[in-house]
Amino acid sequence: MNLLLRYFCYFSILILFNMTAIASTYNQFNGMGYFLANDVYPQAKNDLAVFVAPFFEKAEDAESGQLITFAEYGITDSWLVIGGVSGISYTHIDNESTAYGTGNSFIGTKYSFMNIDDTHTHVAIFFTVLVPHGNVDRALSDGFIEYNPTIIAAHDFQHKTWNGQLFGTLGVRVLQRIQNPNDPEVVSSSAPVIEATLGYAVRTRRVNYSLDFDWYNNHWARRGDINELYVTPGIFILICENADIGIGVPVGLTKDADKFKLLIQGSYTFSL
Repeated sequence: MNLLLRYFCYFSILILFNMTAIASTYNQFNGMGYFLANDVYPQAKNDLAVFVAPFFEKAEDAESGQLITFAEYGITDSWLVIGGVSGISYTHIDNESTAYGTGNSFIGTKYSFMNIDDTHTHVAIFFTVLVPHGNVDRALSDGFIEYNPTIIAAHDFQHKTWNGQLFGTLGVRVLQRIQNPNDPEVVSSSAPVIEATLGYAVRTRRVNYSLDFDWYNNHWARRGDINELYVTPGIFILICENADIGIGVPVGLTKDADKFKLLIQGSYTFSL
């Protein structure tokens, strides 16, 4: 399994670096993002950003991975639409076979209010809908449609050679079950999940260092079974004006959380 993960990461990095050959326009906000947290930035009007994001996660008795591709399109300088799919997914549970297949698809939209009242404070409203396609009995999906409204806020602290950004998100994941596993013992709770993030980033012209705490919890609801807290260090590097690549490693801090995750993300942006 370690060998598979190694080749998975090498292949992903190779793909992401090859993307830099496509010409495009640089995002005016230098919007290198985060990993588990959503960023506040919009896309410029008529800009299309394409992302490839492989990730791996290791739990106590299982591991899984996905290759997610998605795109954002700027309808205006403040409003974007987003859509994507996890086209390749695998899950391995200890003492059982490994399952491969498709995962989920999602669509969404985000509206950003940048530099409110001529300050360095930004707010965005983000909404996504995720639809499961993977086989729930093979643990390739949870069998839920997910409705996920989120409020994102950030404040920049400007310096001569670098900028700091304090950012946070607050959202809720509302679940609607459309697939039931054959084994009733593996049915997960459909209670809504509160999602919250608080973090800080240091940005130079070409590098974004970030550290955030990411919390997911539905224990407040009846039959809730999620209380996951992660600390996520990450770095993004701007390869050229239209392409960046980043890596983040969320580490679980609670019993329900995965031991760790490995997330890689690369993107390029061009004007239509």
